[in-house]
Amino acid sequence: MKRQKLFAVLAAAALIFTSFGCKNDDGSDDSGDSTQPEYVGKIYSAKDGKTWLKIDSEEMATLAVWDDGTAAQSASRAAAATGNYIFRQGKYTISIKDGNNIFSLKLEWTQNGESYSYEITADLTNGTTLANFKINGKSVDWEQTTAAPEKPSEDSSSSGGSSSGETGGESGGSSSEEEPDKEFVPVAENFIEISKVSISGTETWIPESEVFVSGRKVEIPAFLISDTPVTRAEYKAVIGSDPSTAKAYDKDGNELTGDAAGNNPVNNISWFDAIVYCNKRSIEEGLEPCYTIKNSTKPNAWGGVPTSYNDTWNSVACNFEANGYRLPTEAEWEWVARGGKNYTYAGSDDIEDVAWYKENSSGTRDVKSKKANDYGLYDMSGNVIEWCWDWYSAADILGSKPFTGIDFKTGNRCRRGGTYYYDNNYCKVAYRYYGVDYGRGGISGFRVARTIK
Repeated sequence: MKRQKLFAVLAAAALIFTSFGCKNDDGSDDSGDSTQPEYVGKIYSAKDGKTWLKIDSEEMATLAVWDDGTAAQSASRAAAATGNYIFRQGKYTISIKDGNNIFSLKLEWTQNGESYSYEITADLTNGTTLANFKINGKSVDWEQTTAAPEKPSEDSSSSGGSSSGETGGESGGSSSEEEPDKEFVPVAENFIEISKVSISGTETWIPESEVFVSGRKVEIPAFLISDTPVTRAEYKAVIGSDPSTAKAYDKDGNELTGDAAGNNPVNNISWFDAIVYCNKRSIEEGLEPCYTIKNSTKPNAWGGVPTSYNDTWNSVACNFEANGYRLPTEAEWEWVARGGKNYTYAGSDDIEDVAWYKENSSGTRDVKSKKANDYGLYDMSGNVIEWCWDWYSAADILGSKPFTGIDFKTGNRCRRGGTYYYDNNYCKVAYRYYGVDYGRGGISGFRVARTIK
């Protein structure tokens, strides 16, 4: 069976090479070398210049698209070879339909509450073009072998489809064989992409905020955030065990035990447990870990997770430039919980729409069993309390404090979001509270974020 599968892959690779007409830079086709398919590394482009496809390997392909996720750009932006691109990587398949070999790649994600779907299908048998190329369901003309988009400069990184791509039409000598820059973060399943935002300190917040206070100017860079708290199954897959102590239920109130509770949020998690999870998951996925303790990013070198005050672990540093997993900052958390609206809770003024809390549950519930907010995030107003990165202070979020929070130890870390054990007041998007970083309990969980460069 394995030999048949390998033969099928190699045969498909040969078909792609023949159909696309790809050759090496020197014009040769390396017909005697079967160790790497000919099409790997080749790049193709939508004729409007807004989307690129690169074949990375026998299994993976990367799309590079404008950062607002749309195809409706201005002509000047389309003509520019530089601009605000986001790379998204996914697996493609080769199947047989009506006797033809069909290449297909489909990527779907949610960004700022909007859903996007990029789909490419190509008949490799007649093979002169990539047929049926679609962006968000609309057909787009396609051409072969163009250079990859150049990495955008820092001053052209504005979000939301601004016209920053209208300047600098030169390609900068980027090669058609250039790998996508590692600073671009593929959007994983169950993550929401949040565009960068500038908060001037003059806004009016409903409900009133204790984080975005009058006079505080905050720049929140673009980032990814998980659309639910980390689940028991996700935590167990990385750490090897599930420490949860809260009773677990499905959306209908049926009690769950063991692996059946895997879709409930993990709980009984300390702040220290959460940062260990973040670095271990980052390392497993080949990402750059964010947290450093004892001059190491490897949790195995940190020693056992403290269950009491520990000055060494309290001195942890976070590299916000790394692309690995981390806890959201309190500013990031509140920004996405509000979802661009003035709701009391994350997604509604009616708590029953969005939250599992003291009045309707005696334990955790399956994630995504209540309504999402307008950014597509679930369970931000209940289920489990969520740890944030910041040290907690009731009075020191003033002036120019950055989105990473205050820079001195207070003995407590911020927690946000309500819980099944507390009343509705804790579930409000503006409500702040805290806990000691070594403290565990059945009400405490977390969700993770990743920085986008």
